[in-house]
Amino acid sequence: MTSQLEKLAIALAGLVFVFVVMVTFAPIFITLMLSIFPVLNGRPDFSTPSFESYLALGNQRDLLEALRNSMVVGGAAAIVSAFLAVVLGLYVEKRDAIGKSFLQGIIYLPFVMPPIITGLALLLFFSGLNIERNLITVVIGHVVLVQAITFRLVSTRLSNLSPSLYEASADLGASSFQTFRHIILPQLLAPLVVGVMLSFTISFDETLLTLFLSGSNNTLPVRLLGKMRVGFTSDINALVVLVIGTTIVIALLAAAIMRRTSMRL
Repeated sequence: MTSQLEKLAIALAGLVFVFVVMVTFAPIFITLMLSIFPVLNGRPDFSTPSFESYLALGNQRDLLEALRNSMVVGGAAAIVSAFLAVVLGLYVEKRDAIGKSFLQGIIYLPFVMPPIITGLALLLFFSGLNIERNLITVVIGHVVLVQAITFRLVSTRLSNLSPSLYEASADLGASSFQTFRHIILPQLLAPLVVGVMLSFTISFDETLLTLFLSGSNNTLPVRLLGKMRVGFTSDINALVVLVIGTTIVIALLAAAIMRRTSMRL
């Protein structure tokens, strides 16, 4: 009886897994299909595949500008969050750090809250200071959102470092800066790289928070959201496929680096 229940449970878990995979990846395959096969009379024509929609992206100036804005915002948010993660991580790891729990709560809170709450709070903050919304305000909002990722990776690595490394460095006469440069920073390269990659992907795909903080310079997700009102064309589907494919590749690379790094610890 027990074995039959176990087999039934395994079968149900397998069905749930297949269902989740289908729901998750089916839209991607549909978008890929619509970017290759033209739609005639509401139905895709599988007899004439073409990659002209991918070549036509070079003529979409508004989309290319939005893509550039997304890359600038994502790159800036990832770099700034990495720098802050190192500074905050080193402070939190101090034994006499004041307000350690409160600081960690402030860092993690925007990531676990709904983006609409974070976006509205930042919008009220910038409006109260009469700060015009632009790409800089978007970068600040994305840093607030993704800071928890890089901070978590950096603080975890710092907490796993042996105290003997600091003691040996001090015994050899190294200054605090030399210890950081030659001992701590090399140990943080892997988590920083992973944090930058994950932060970039999350920032690049963020839509709701960007809607509150962007002005006239829209990012790619916001531009695509506006395109949805009139329907997606084949070139838009091609761009979506490229963006999703790039995001998946970056996420897989980050996961591979994290796995190799965790095996070394």
